Amino acid sequence: MPNDITLKNNGIMRAVDQIAKGAGRLGLPLYSCASSKRTYTQHQLLVLVVLRQLMVRSYRGLADLV
Repeated sequence: MPNDITLKNNGIMRAVDQIAKGAGRLGLPLYSCASSKRTYTQHQLLVLVVLRQLMVRSYRGLADLV
């Protein structure tokens, strides 16, 4: 059973890596506006949204994980 968990985590990590790289290639700006708080980049937020969908979690569940 641990191998299944490891494989799933590796797949998720590969997906996160591809999404982060793809966001940069698509020309997504780092921040939405010049006066943003700059806590997270748009690339990081995109990864979190997609990760939430892949893991079928709520925003609170994802926040507990992160």
